Amino acid sequence: VEAATLSLTTLVMLQMFNAFNALSEEESLLRKPPWSNPYLVAAVATSIAIHCGILYTPVLADVFGVSPLSLRNWGVVMAVSAPVVAIDEAIKLVYRTQQNSANLKDITRETDRADGTRENVRM
Repeated sequence: VEAATLSLTTLVMLQMFNAFNALSEEESLLRKPPWSNPYLVAAVATSIAIHCGILYTPVLADVFGVSPLSLRNWGVVMAVSAPVVAIDEAIKLVYRTQQNSANLKDITRETDRADGTRENVRM
């Protein structure tokens, strides 16, 4: 039961971190922090509270077939699920870098003039 509970809790926490990642497809969480959407913060907090309620209420734990997690187990859960934030931030950084590079290329272009010479034209 403990392994299943660890797996379930890891998936729950991964999704909670992903919810914060989804605030913006392009902007970093440093520029658009989670508290910029208080409804999302409330939803994540409520979801985690419900999950913990199930884990630590004996009747509910029996119904759902889970067991309470130790502090050490929570450390494992966080160590496995939290890196999704860094991974998504890295993906966003690569995307922004590519977008900025593409924008810089579009700023000037070399074109042929009617007289056969070439010139750089600012776009």
